[in-house]
Amino acid sequence: MSPTKILVACLCATLLLVPACGRQGTDVAPATDVVSETVELAPPPTDSMTSAPMEVEANEPVDWSMRDRALAFKPALQALQETYDHAVHHLAQGDLLSAQESLEAADLALGEALADSALSGGLARLYMNSLQTRLDRLQEILDEESLMHFAAPLEVANDSLVVLWYGGLPDIPARPLEIVHNDRVDRWIAHFSGNGRRTFEKWLGRGEAFRPVIEAALERYELPQELYYLAMIESGFNTKARSSAGAVGPWQFIRGTGRRYGLAIDYWVDERCDIVRSTEAACQYLSHLYGIFQDWNLAMAGYNSGEFRVQSAVRRAGSRNFWDLKLPRQTQDYVPKMMAAAWIGTHLDDFGFTVNAEPEFRYEDLRVDQAVDVSLIAKKGKFKRASLERLNPHLLRWCTPPDRPGYVVHVPPGKVKRLETALAQLSRAERVTFAQHKVRRGETLYEIARGYGTTVRAIMQRNGIRNPRTMRAGTRLVIPTHPDRRYHNPTPNGVIAAAEKVLPPVDVPNGFAKGYYTVRRGENLSLIARRLGTSVRKLQTWNGLGRSTRIYANQVLQYLYRGGDGDAPGTQVADATEPRSRRVHVVRKGENLYSIGRRYGASVGDILGWNSHLRKESILHPGDKLVLFVNS
Repeated sequence: MSPTKILVACLCATLLLVPACGRQGTDVAPATDVVSETVELAPPPTDSMTSAPMEVEANEPVDWSMRDRALAFKPALQALQETYDHAVHHLAQGDLLSAQESLEAADLALGEALADSALSGGLARLYMNSLQTRLDRLQEILDEESLMHFAAPLEVANDSLVVLWYGGLPDIPARPLEIVHNDRVDRWIAHFSGNGRRTFEKWLGRGEAFRPVIEAALERYELPQELYYLAMIESGFNTKARSSAGAVGPWQFIRGTGRRYGLAIDYWVDERCDIVRSTEAACQYLSHLYGIFQDWNLAMAGYNSGEFRVQSAVRRAGSRNFWDLKLPRQTQDYVPKMMAAAWIGTHLDDFGFTVNAEPEFRYEDLRVDQAVDVSLIAKKGKFKRASLERLNPHLLRWCTPPDRPGYVVHVPPGKVKRLETALAQLSRAERVTFAQHKVRRGETLYEIARGYGTTVRAIMQRNGIRNPRTMRAGTRLVIPTHPDRRYHNPTPNGVIAAAEKVLPPVDVPNGFAKGYYTVRRGENLSLIARRLGTSVRKLQTWNGLGRSTRIYANQVLQYLYRGGDGDAPGTQVADATEPRSRRVHVVRKGENLYSIGRRYGASVGDILGWNSHLRKESILHPGDKLVLFVNS
């Protein structure tokens, strides 16, 4: 085995040394006993930065790691971990294409998970941040393996990623990008000058606005000027373009590749939409691809479908000629479409095209030392906010990122001096508002951030918080927020907002506040009433249920509780008046729902509510498992 393969195997082994958290506690308990009835459990893990207990089975290990806690009862996170594990496994097997596909799938799923309010707990958030770091490291390993596999014959002093990639292209003459004519290219020339003519004219006009920026970057990186048309085929030069695969911006970067080439993608900004920054990243990526393939056709195909897929096609075909390779249909058309666009673009008169150019993208860079309202920047610079938004489509919020001093924004030419002076003289009232927030019982930083329209990271940095789990009720935080925005109770996915439209109005007496409770699977009104310190009858009245006790998972219930001083969290879940913990009972021969209920002090209705797959007439079999909530 070569030293490179040994190194990769060691790295993969290290990456794989992660607890198989989703598979813990799978041993079947003996069919003749109740799971750990007498053993005193360690305090159960928590699923947030609060002390709310997670539901823990009695036969699970007590030495829970942080990853255990995050994964134990979060199927979405377990699926994420499995996808990451698959990527590491494929890398260890030398299957770089499958490893890259799994890595990209994990990165796309991670982006969706980060936006999922159901995964807003502190531990889940910490786990996902850790996973993002591991995905970035795994991508670096894949990059180096790609270079090792394909660029080995190149004459270089050192075959490491640092030399081949960060050090620039190998020191050999770069081949020009040759526009060829064949049936596949001519077919797209006919399309763009025929049925697709109107769309192509629109692309030409939009592209003229960005041509100076793109061509200047291509010249700096010593890349062929024809690559200007690659952005046309990718997005039609639309800075807000978004594909079904999650690729964004004029150069259509997915999150993982964008981050790999230095683009910030978070709550505040998505620099894939910035024509300046994304063009820089695209030039770096294309330089990387040419460094691998030493052929522009293969490099462009790699930009579209990934270098590993192209490498596999080259090995299967035994040829480095793009036109001989078996690639996905989209990639087979990608290079001919680019060549057709470049040919028409350099012979517009021959095809009778008239270009209605959009205004040129002209800008200067302004360094902002602190967060500033974008409306205020426009006002102080005496230009329209729409002009600023056109130059900065990557700014997603109302202000520049509060967690990045010195962030650079694009402003109209000739405005930098005026703005530097004006921003240095901002009054206290004009600066970004920092609200004061008193942490309430049960609140997490994620809920607070959503309530103020900011991020956990911004709050942690502004308040010097290193470990969010050390935050306690009563702590006062300084929150970066819009001066016109007051605190709004967080409404994940609009669930509570939608529920309020159908829930009956409730009068809130002095000294009381209204809270909301989201029903979890297996719960019933009796259990929820005990947790909230109220009665079933009151819950029925507050929620217009009449005498019915029927509820369903994810249903939002409203309730009243003492503490109407304005400190009620938006999704308050009160502590149970009588601590109860989750247990799993293994059915023994001769047992029924009634006898099991008597043993644990629960009713048949309680057991049916906790185990939604059961019915009153269900027959129990020895070895069946029932979920029970019993006194601790």
